[in-house]
Amino acid sequence: MRAASYKEIAEAILESVEDGGKDALIQAVLFLRRKGLLGESDLILSEMEKIENGREGKTTADIFSPHPLPVRLKNKLAQALAKRYSLRKIEWREHLNSGLLGGFRIETEGEVIDATLKGKIKKLEARLIS
Repeated sequence: MRAASYKEIAEAILESVEDGGKDALIQAVLFLRRKGLLGESDLILSEMEKIENGREGKTTADIFSPHPLPVRLKNKLAQALAKRYSLRKIEWREHLNSGLLGGFRIETEGEVIDATLKGKIKKLEARLIS
């Protein structure tokens, strides 16, 4: 018998909590403890968040930049990502990275969108070499 994935465990917990409320949540925590998975709770909670976001038509995107991005730019990026992934809402987790020279990098839905200065230079270099 194969071990259940974190996603499968997350789906089972969400389903049982929706059906059984507080008692089901307590049972889920006890199950995780019995299986030695409490240390993996961050991964399971992350999968639960992805499942719930999918149900609600939203996602969370990480955006890395050397300085805070203007709200107007984030709104335009959110609209473009929402259209690209057929979502209703994008929530941002903003990360300031002083190691970036300029631009930004977005990580969402398993994809990386690199609009950093370094990324643009690498693309240009690759084009010139080929």
